[in-house]
Amino acid sequence: AYQKGDRNFCGNEVPDGMRKNEAFPEPIITPSTKAAQGEHDESVAPSELYKRGAVDPGLYKELARISMRLYERGVSRAADHGMIFVDTKYEFGISNGKIMLMDEVNTPDSSRYWMKDDYEDRFEKGEEPRKLDKEYVRTWLSEQGFTGDGKPPKLTDEIRVEASARYMEVVEKFTGEPMQLDVGPVDKSIYSILNPFAY
Repeated sequence: AYQKGDRNFCGNEVPDGMRKNEAFPEPIITPSTKAAQGEHDESVAPSELYKRGAVDPGLYKELARISMRLYERGVSRAADHGMIFVDTKYEFGISNGKIMLMDEVNTPDSSRYWMKDDYEDRFEKGEEPRKLDKEYVRTWLSEQGFTGDGKPPKLTDEIRVEASARYMEVVEKFTGEPMQLDVGPVDKSIYSILNPFAY
């Protein structure tokens, strides 16, 4: 969209002359609706959300504040471990009048992480940064002609292994320890993790 001349993204005006993979002068928030399964989320400006009655300005302001705090925390932690926390997605809901942060937070599945050590050099050369997130899978799917509609092509073993390796690298960078893998039924692992929280 930027390459086509768009400069307004969800109510945020961005400057001319930016290059691919260049950081914005300041972080921006780009809200979206939550679509039904099988459909696409829609990016919208806050004013459009108000118009639709999806959220009032006071609540949106609080959601934006929380989102920015979470994002800043992600930026700081990633930098401490040699990574750039590029962008992310947060999902919120309301339960009994309270704001609830849902799903995952700052994971490589909902966020983009780049390696910091050679970012500047690669950027100046017009090369892509080294990515440690699911953008690798998205790129492969796009190369296969998948646009997000219909059934995606089956991932090859090579793609699955490489994607897993990148996710593991993020974990190891944050923990400073080799990732220990448990081989066994996934559903039992999930249950054992969530059970203490009464899920």
